[in-house]
Amino acid sequence: MRSSTLFRITNFELYTRPNKVVMALGLLGLTISVGYMAYMRSQYEQMGLYTAVDSEGQQTLMKRQSRWS
Repeated sequence: MRSSTLFRITNFELYTRPNKVVMALGLLGLTISVGYMAYMRSQYEQMGLYTAVDSEGQQTLMKRQSRWS
């Protein structure tokens, strides 16, 4: 199959062999990032905080007032 140099440059993944080390590092980084976000969310929930949006569209952390939720 013939292709242009521009196509090969812009679609680099199609012309290289899969690199398992780079894939494993990327997967590890993604897993750590998602785990950290889940940890931080659980910490906010334990402190009784939630994200509220005011009338201007700004997001702020508010302390829960009710014990029902």
